[in-house]
Amino acid sequence: MKLGGGWGMDDYTIIVAWVFATVGWVMNIFCIKNGFGKNIWDIPFDHIIKFYKYFNAFATIYKVQISLAKISVCLFLLRIFQSKAFRYIAYTLIGINAAVGFTWAFVDSLRCLPVHLTWLGWMDKYEGQCIDFDTAVLIHCLVNIIIDSVIVVMPVYEVSKLQLPLQKKISVGLMFMMGSVLTIIAIIRVAVFQRDKIAGNETAGLQPLMHWSAIECLIAVMCACLPASRTLFIHFFPNLRQSSSRRQYYATPSNTAFSKGRSNSKIVKSVSYSVDCAHQAEQHGGSMNSFVPLVEQDRKC
Repeated sequence: MKLGGGWGMDDYTIIVAWVFATVGWVMNIFCIKNGFGKNIWDIPFDHIIKFYKYFNAFATIYKVQISLAKISVCLFLLRIFQSKAFRYIAYTLIGINAAVGFTWAFVDSLRCLPVHLTWLGWMDKYEGQCIDFDTAVLIHCLVNIIIDSVIVVMPVYEVSKLQLPLQKKISVGLMFMMGSVLTIIAIIRVAVFQRDKIAGNETAGLQPLMHWSAIECLIAVMCACLPASRTLFIHFFPNLRQSSSRRQYYATPSNTAFSKGRSNSKIVKSVSYSVDCAHQAEQHGGSMNSFVPLVEQDRKC
């Protein structure tokens, strides 16, 4: 099904992120079946070992998944905004997210040396070394909060420079600001982790952290898919298309000079592309293969 345009790298990336999120939920279920949420002294030894294996697998998957979801958002924004500064920042964020995901996945995979200490270290029978898990979690959370904040601010700032009616600016800006939900969840993860962690009783103390991490994985996918949701609604509710297609968002002659002097934002695809594509689809027999490109308003004057 094509709704509003062709597939891009952002679409393929978010599909992979969704697969990782699904696998993460499966790991969460396996952890629960092996005593996750209970006191460690109430769980059979073999279940504790399985719990640590599944938890470590989830932690590794989470790091990769959350980075992929944010890379998908950056790739989507690159399909919309064309200003050089914006694109430099977006590509930088893609590189940072890739580095963060790979680095922390590697750290979680080799958190202990020898590796079997990751699920056997709780017995205090084996020699080896493990990194400080609490510190690693807090650093990763802090990095994610900073990245989330930048990703949210970037498109909102670009939208504020476009010559759109105030109501439209607010609606589009709010759509992009939905990404701040991830920032809120990241902060909650830090808070519950600091509050509920229990030394020597990790099967109970880590439960809130894993709970919010699993939620964050799915919310990240939802936020990345949010811009396309309007097209989906219009596909199933055509009346929305008719009411929206009557609106005009181009600069009027009265503000042409203002557009020439003040607008520095370059955009090649409207975030309300579902409206334009629907209108164009009617003229071309209901078939569209790409997003409708828009150019700077001052070039039209």
